[in-house]
Amino acid sequence: MSHSDKIELFKEETIKFNRKHNLISRKNTEKIIDEAIEEATALTKHLKQHKNILDIGTGSGLPGIPLAIFNENKNVYLSEKNNKKNYHLKKTIKLLEIENATTIGSANKNTKINKKVDCVVTKAFASTKKTIDVANSFLEKPFTLMLLKGKLKTINKEIAEANISKENYEIIKIENEKEKHILKIQNE
Repeated sequence: MSHSDKIELFKEETIKFNRKHNLISRKNTEKIIDEAIEEATALTKHLKQHKNILDIGTGSGLPGIPLAIFNENKNVYLSEKNNKKNYHLKKTIKLLEIENATTIGSANKNTKINKKVDCVVTKAFASTKKTIDVANSFLEKPFTLMLLKGKLKTINKEIAEANISKENYEIIKIENEKEKHILKIQNE
């Protein structure tokens, strides 16, 4: 199955599951999935040196599943505490035969991952500070965080709140019509 077939099937399955369980806003399901796929494409360009990627609060697999599809040579761990969503993730991974994606349940100090995570990604998970705190509670440093965020104003507020020094972060604009960014943080 080609990348684009897998992506199409992922979209279909997610939309189908969403009708029953309302994981994502029903109104804009397709748009939200398309956006997440676009973000996964943007993230992929910045993941060259990373091998083991953790998506915290992946929900229905955004951006984790598209990331796994685009990066077959990397391990992608999907963390989600909601059981219904986890069931959907496991089913989707099996159906799409994605061999490099693993679900790990909820992200907390008891979370065990069998490889050293060198990159954490999130979309709509929590504030930057909370995301760093959660990641630090069970991951060994150093690792990079690639947080999918929206407006610059909010990002700058969150950077100040999390007290991240200038040399440790970079804001990368995602080339699309909306105000979207990747906040890249070196967590050492």
